[in-house]
Amino acid sequence: MIDFKKLFVELGYSSLFSYCKDHLKYTDQEAAIRVNAMRLLRDIPLAKEKIESGTLNLTNAGNLFSDMKKYERVSGRKLGQEEKNRLMAKVDCVSTRNARNIIQKELNLNQIESHSSIEIKIKKKTMDRLDKLKEKFNIQDLDLLLNALIQEKEDSLIKTHAKEKKQEVTLAPEEEAKKRTRYIPPKLKRALLKEASYRCEYLNTDGKRCDSHTYLTVEHSYPFAYGGSSDAANLSILCFQHNQYKFLKFKYG
Repeated sequence: MIDFKKLFVELGYSSLFSYCKDHLKYTDQEAAIRVNAMRLLRDIPLAKEKIESGTLNLTNAGNLFSDMKKYERVSGRKLGQEEKNRLMAKVDCVSTRNARNIIQKELNLNQIESHSSIEIKIKKKTMDRLDKLKEKFNIQDLDLLLNALIQEKEDSLIKTHAKEKKQEVTLAPEEEAKKRTRYIPPKLKRALLKEASYRCEYLNTDGKRCDSHTYLTVEHSYPFAYGGSSDAANLSILCFQHNQYKFLKFKYG
């Protein structure tokens, strides 16, 4: 529910991963597993009963979702609902190590990855930074580490049709619109970003500020389409998620 309705945005977080890590105080690995487990419930409704009864643990649920998505991404084929249910049944009441081996074998991931893998050259400096992150987050599996890092930014990277197909708005009169402009000078943008410390300025009802420093945009506090100006007093710095949230909040209340 919190993922589907993006309730974490209203609470001041830019992603579900960030909410689990910073609000619920889970480690990066624990947060990634719980986010994946939550998304498994969306893909396999039957998983809810299994998790509540304790036969399917969160780690197996999270790993199952991660491996299924990896299979679909690498193979280019979507798994059907019956296939997903069958895979879940395979890891029900199974230890984490055995469950991972079962899924790897069932999806034939090793063979698929070997046929579709590409060679990526990573500079030593980059590899050293990844090694430091492994130690910092206590995640030795490079794939799991990258998955956790990507997970944190996933919601910001998703490009939905909703953004492309902007909701209909009541535009200001044509004469008034001609006097205004959406253009924001680069100098003003830099000043606003610096004033905001290059961080999203959204505050939740408790006064908590969003901690996102990525995908920041200069947005009109009072929407331009409704008559808002492009003066500094009407501009703020928001991340992608809170930009969308504030627009919908303004329009629908």
